[in-house]
Amino acid sequence: MELKELLAIQPKDYLHEGFFASDGSLREGINGYYSLAMAYRCREEGLGPDRLKSLLDELAQIVASYSPSDEPERPLRPEALSAFQRIRHEADGIQSPTLTVLFEAAGPWVQDWNGFAAFALHLQRIRAQLALSCRR
Repeated sequence: MELKELLAIQPKDYLHEGFFASDGSLREGINGYYSLAMAYRCREEGLGPDRLKSLLDELAQIVASYSPSDEPERPLRPEALSAFQRIRHEADGIQSPTLTVLFEAAGPWVQDWNGFAAFALHLQRIRAQLALSCRR
């Protein structure tokens, strides 16, 4: 796979059916091939792993504030959805086209705690792969 092919991958294409397969497992490639592609896109934009870390910290704060501990299928409370939308707008402020389209593509699937966790895990994986790709 060439870099130009990785950079051409769009979140709307690989997230059009959501994060989960019909059996409830994460869809193949979400936290492998596709997170690697998003990491390379972020790197090309000049976005560093520290910026993603700050978004992940804010997502963790939503979990700490609003998450039910035993009901992952439970819909997000309006306060949690509002906080997620605030973080989404902050991501737009980072001026990263990759993060903007990633949040846009993931938004419809971040309606319950399973979807929220899948998105956060995907973002963590992108950050880890970005950190590795930035090491020289």
